[in-house]
Amino acid sequence: LFGRNGFKIRTSFSCIPLWLMLDTKTIINMKHRIIYFFSFLSLFACNQTIKTSDAKFDQDKQTKLSNFAKALFCKDKINFKETLDSIKTIADIIQIDTAQYVRTPKANLYITTTAKTQFQIFENPKGTITAMTFYKNGKKIYVAEYFKNGQIICKFSVTENGVRDGKYNCYNEDGFCNMTSYYKNNNIVADSTKYFENK
Repeated sequence: LFGRNGFKIRTSFSCIPLWLMLDTKTIINMKHRIIYFFSFLSLFACNQTIKTSDAKFDQDKQTKLSNFAKALFCKDKINFKETLDSIKTIADIIQIDTAQYVRTPKANLYITTTAKTQFQIFENPKGTITAMTFYKNGKKIYVAEYFKNGQIICKFSVTENGVRDGKYNCYNEDGFCNMTSYYKNNNIVADSTKYFENK
């Protein structure tokens, strides 16, 4: 081969890029085949994602789990082991929460795909629930935090869509209600907060 100014260049075919040895038509055909191949892979990947995430919705199951969650969050005091065992039996996926937040250790998510519900549970230490949230259709419905003995710290009245509406109570570790207030459409009603002393 000769360079631009006619100087002879010593080389071998092994050093020449493949596309220099092919004619234009062959290169275009190869390019089209590569595009078709990657398009097929993308389509296949999308179909796989749809199959795994498109679980058939079960309205009856969602209603049962919503009622279960409502009864659970209405309790002034819970047994951690019984609560965790009950939630584990209704979940078909259990995984560590991957969301970014400061609180540690990370929560566990107990997901029931066909009901579109999940419990987010913080444990510290393991087996001791410090906080619990129930989600339905991606919306936060119930939230509660607990003392080490299972006594709820604060309890809200909420609508089916998770809007705080109604009475709001806070307790001490002995179960004494030391504060009450009222919410309306997620806002505390003015002058509704009352504090009590445990005599």
